[in-house]
Amino acid sequence: MKINFLNNSSVNLLHVINKTVKVSDNISCKVRSIDLEQSRVLKTISLVDNMQEIKNYANGVEMAMRGKDYETAAGYIKKYLSLDPEILKKIYISEENNELAEGEKEEVPTKILEGARRRLVEIFNVEFDAAARSGNEEIISKYFKLYPSVGHKELGLDKYAAYICDQLVKQCQDKMRITENISEIFFAELLIRLYEITSTLIDKQKRIINYYYGDGYTLRIIQRLQNEVERQGILILNAFLDKREIERKINDIKSSDTNNSWKGNSNTDNIIVNPRELDVILSEMVLISQRTFLYNNFVNYRAMIEAQKLSNNEKDKALITALGGCEENGLVKDSRLSKKVDEIQKYYIKLEEYYISKNIQKVI
Repeated sequence: MKINFLNNSSVNLLHVINKTVKVSDNISCKVRSIDLEQSRVLKTISLVDNMQEIKNYANGVEMAMRGKDYETAAGYIKKYLSLDPEILKKIYISEENNELAEGEKEEVPTKILEGARRRLVEIFNVEFDAAARSGNEEIISKYFKLYPSVGHKELGLDKYAAYICDQLVKQCQDKMRITENISEIFFAELLIRLYEITSTLIDKQKRIINYYYGDGYTLRIIQRLQNEVERQGILILNAFLDKREIERKINDIKSSDTNNSWKGNSNTDNIIVNPRELDVILSEMVLISQRTFLYNNFVNYRAMIEAQKLSNNEKDKALITALGGCEENGLVKDSRLSKKVDEIQKYYIKLEEYYISKNIQKVI
């Protein structure tokens, strides 16, 4: 009897449990369905809110453009571009569907914003170029800060880099034209000045670029400046070699070396190159070599820091090598300027050998 009772109780209990499980499953299914519907409703509400936001941005940008308040207009574009791309895609589709269904002639908000964005870029370019020609740094700075708001960071950086490179070139050319009261080590001083101006420009721009463009974007300025330093530096060094007649002096020494006219010859009257002049040239060569080494260390280190910041973001990583530089710091490894300095160092060795030999002969 007891066994039968227990069996019946077990069967009843299992029946109750199964029934409870089914009820629980039904409730869970309904809860999931409600959650799904709620999620869809929330997404729809969010999409509607975003569409309303975009409509407000479009109205705002139209008013700002009519009033030529380009900073405010750029602010609306910045807000528009900061929205999730997936949401924007859905809004584009929704607007296109509405246009097809209702045949609306009124321009939709996203098209208004995109049109304003293109127009702002054109205006920024015109105003920036005009300010650059007149040297109005206040206006230059104003528009330079606005390029990121309309999604054109690289364009803004390139235009600003072109401007400061032009300033660098003008300063170098002005110095090169000096013909009176020039120093004995004029070309070394000119090259040092080039390095100092460039280093100052890099330091000066870093804070503003980090604030308006983001960490790492100073690399773009460094790359552009370095390209110009290469060009101007080579011009200076070529002028140095030409004005100091380095190759002629080297050839004269080589010729005398072949004839064995100064090695081991104690005749101090047999002077091919004036030792006093040579002393100055050697000093100038040392300065050129030393300061180039220091500048290269500075610019490579600064570029490496900026490149590391960009490498933390996959989207920005491509900017490191965008201008043909290496992945480590974004700069060109085989520097033409460094090669030219290496060439001068080789000349230095030959000239110094002659200089020391002549001094020894004088002592003997």
